[in-house]
Parts: sequence; structure tokens; C-alpha cells
Amino acid sequence: YKMNKKLFLYIFCLSLLIIEFSSCRDNDIISSEIVEGDVPVAKFTFEADAMNVKFVDQSAGAESYYWNFGDGTTSTQQSPEHTYATAGNYVVTLKVNSNAGYSDQVSSEPILVAGRLEPSFSYTPELGLSVFFNGTVSKNIVSAEWDFGDGKTGGGLTISHTFPAEGEYTIKMKATGLLGDVEEFSQKIQVNKNMNLLKGSGMDADAEQYWKVLLDGMSLTFGYEGDKPITGTGPCFRFGGIVGNAGSLIYQGVQVEAGKRYKLSAQIKAPAGGKKGFLQFYIAPSANSAADFIEQNGNPNTNHFLALNTWNGWGSNDTSVAVDGDLYEICQWNGQFGLGATNGAIYTAPETRMVYIGIRTLTQVGIGDILVDTVLFELQED
Repeated sequence: YKMNKKLFLYIFCLSLLIIEFSSCRDNDIISSEIVEGDVPVAKFTFEADAMNVKFVDQSAGAESYYWNFGDGTTSTQQSPEHTYATAGNYVVTLKVNSNAGYSDQVSSEPILVAGRLEPSFSYTPELGLSVFFNGTVSKNIVSAEWDFGDGKTGGGLTISHTFPAEGEYTIKMKATGLLGDVEEFSQKIQVNKNMNLLKGSGMDADAEQYWKVLLDGMSLTFGYEGDKPITGTGPCFRFGGIVGNAGSLIYQGVQVEAGKRYKLSAQIKAPAGGKKGFLQFYIAPSANSAADFIEQNGNPNTNHFLALNTWNGWGSNDTSVAVDGDLYEICQWNGQFGLGATNGAIYTAPETRMVYIGIRTLTQVGIGDILVDTVLFELQED
């Protein structure tokens, strides 16, 4: 019996296999077409024109293309053109595939892309017949060579030059750009003897680099163009956003010589209606903190200042009057509420040292914009 059962199972399984094999004979044969071909070789050239680069495919045996431009962007075109958003050096990679499924890739050396040179320069009179020239206002500049029109030359993106005499000079700047392009920019300037020690005295946008901020309780704007003092010559400095108890202070250090005489002046515009406030200019012996820019009585080494305040000379403590014009009296605190002129608005340096020209505003109640232009600290000729 046991042998018959085993034989039965054997015959049953064999029958199933014969049936399965018979059904498979009628199925389609699955096949894969094999494509033969050579391995491709990736190769390309490029032509850079400022920020725009044209790529030319020179690959062999390629059927598809994948470009990586090195700035996070890609392309599948055969010979794409790409414009970069930011100047820099970029490594570009091309990967190609063939019909046979082979691939190859190649990467470039760093490609420099940059904007074209746009040469220009600004200039600022310094003390005497010296003038400071600034070529960094150019776009995409690397270096500069200068011809000052008086037989003298120099190099550097920024440079100071002392002219032999007053007069008109043609200044030439030969500039080299990021791409190696070279251009010359020239302009005529009038050189006059300047006795002002302050830099950025015009209070325009680039003056910010010369003035330090010690208090910033208000909105401070160099190069403000919304308004200006009636005697102003261009953009000015704005103490703005004064609506309550607030104050701000900016300053700049200058070197004075013992016994030399100096005059501090400014052009200002201030509105009426301010209460318990002031606008003051200081000649301070130190600048460690805002406490150094205060009214001090005593010897000539202490603070001198010129001022508008609602306690004296700017209306009353209840309200200020509108002011629009020159502010030029150097004063010294006398210990009370009044101000007294010092030596006919002339400051005589008691010793050779650094002093700090500070401009400070304060209001305990509120006032509108205060505008400042053409701040001068001038050496007086003997």
C-alpha cells in the first residue's frame, strides 16, 4: 500500500510538469536587442564674453549631453549658451552618452566670467594742495595707474597726491579690469588750497567711511537727497525719525598742531517745534564714550562746541524755531544755561594732539529731521 501511494504521487507530479512545459512552448520568446558601438569621447570648447559664455560641443560618438555649469544650473542642449549671475571662476563639466549606453565626461579648467570694466574715479580735497583719488568707484576694476597732469604719476586704486600749485589739472586713470581689459578714464579738476582737515565733509554717501557712530538712537543717513540746508551743495546727512526721547552721535578724529588756529562750521536745517533738545558740534579731546562729548567748562583742553538748543538760542525750552543756514560759532559752556563765543569763533589748539569733531542730537520730547551738510574744520592761515 505504501509503495502504491508513493508511486501515485510521483506520477501526479510528473504529469504537472509535462502540462506546464507544454503551455510554455506557446509563449513568445523574450529577447533584447544588443546595440554595438564605440565608447564616446567628451570634448568641448567655449568663448567667454563678460558674463555670457558660449559652449561648443566637439564630442565624438555622443548621442545625449548633460552640462553642469558650476553655478548650480545645467543643460541638455548639445551646444548651449549660458549667462552667469555672479562674477567668478567656474568649472564646467560635460557628460555624454552613446547609443550603445557608454558614457564619458570632461571638465574644464576654471573659467573666469566677470563684467566689463567701467572705469571712473572720485576725488576729495585734503589739507593744503593734496587731493585724495578713489578708483574703487569703478566697476570690475583690478588695478589703476595715474597721471596727475603735473608730470607726476602713481599707482593704486586709491592714492593721495599733492599738487605744486593751484590750478586746473587733467587727471588720467589707466585702469585694468577683472577680464584683463584696459581702459583710460580722465577728467579735469580744479585744485585750490584747502584748509579743511575733515574727510567726507560733504556728508554724501561715501562720507560714511570716515565718520564713526557712537550713538544711533535715530535713523542716520549719509547721502540723504530728500531735503537739504538752503546753503547745501548736494546730498547731506540726516538725523531722522526723531519722535520721542532719543539721541545720536557721530564723530571723526583729526590732528591739530599746538598754537594753530582752527574754525569749525557747518550748514544745517532744523524744524520748529522741537522741545527739550539740541544739535551740537564738539571739538573734544577724547572719544572713548558719549560722555566725552559734553559741555565742559575750564581750560582750553576741555570741550569746545557750537550748538543749537532749546534752552538757549533755539527758541525756548517749550519749542524751537526753524533754522536753515550756516552754523559757525565755536562756543564753550560757562557752567550755566548760556553760551559764550571763544576767541571770535576760532579754536586755538593748546597742544599737538588728536581732537574729535563730534555731531550730536538729543531730544526729550520729539522733533522732525535735522539735516547737516558741509561740515568744515579749517586751519586758519596766519
